[in-house]
Amino acid sequence: MRGTVTRARIVEAAFVVLERAGLAGVTARAVADELGVRAGALYHHVEDMTTLYDEMATAMACEIALPAESPAGTGTGAGLHDGEAAGGGEAGEGGGEGDGEGGADVAGSLALDADWPAMLTAAGHRIRTVLLSHRDGGRLYAGRRLRDVGPATAMEAPLRAMTAAGLDLGVAVTALQAVADLTVGFVIEEQHRDSGESGAYDPEARRAFVDAERHPLTAAASAPMLAPGDERFATALGFVVDGVRARLPR
Repeated sequence: MRGTVTRARIVEAAFVVLERAGLAGVTARAVADELGVRAGALYHHVEDMTTLYDEMATAMACEIALPAESPAGTGTGAGLHDGEAAGGGEAGEGGGEGDGEGGADVAGSLALDADWPAMLTAAGHRIRTVLLSHRDGGRLYAGRRLRDVGPATAMEAPLRAMTAAGLDLGVAVTALQAVADLTVGFVIEEQHRDSGESGAYDPEARRAFVDAERHPLTAAASAPMLAPGDERFATALGFVVDGVRARLPR
């Protein structure tokens, strides 16, 4: 992967390392080796590894923003979390230097005439799809700062839809954050289970672990607790959307 070192190429190389070695393996030396340069060369373009992780999360936020068919049948993510970012990155490389707080934002371009429950549902599915497409995507994405203002601004559309429906702006913002928080946490757990680091998750083994005579419901809970991720996520996301709907003025 030799060639001119730029911020964009460093981020690209970091994703190659991520898929091969996981988040713990994304080190300055590993990324530099992928690029065929010394580790010190990276720091002419990214200040430190925290900045690089932020850049990777920002790339994922931009990926989430791309129109795509979601399980909800709508094509995008919506701007979530409370981060702000300032522009002004390296010329020709996209990313700006950001100082957003509270995690990476996600964005999208859902049509303004779409109803807000569909927007929230589509956003959750889109975030999950993108995070699952990267090894350790949930852990990488959680708590990161945006380095590009672009994805953040798309929260305007869902906020407009929700406030037009009668929700207070604070409630609308919290609704977006709740979808993001649920999804990122769900994916972190999902990817850890799938990694096999803690062994196989077996409903029958869990049921046998519990004294079914004393705790019959706890034992019976094993099957739904370990049901397929798509099913569990859709149900959990529906709980969030229904909770937001309950806050509408009557």
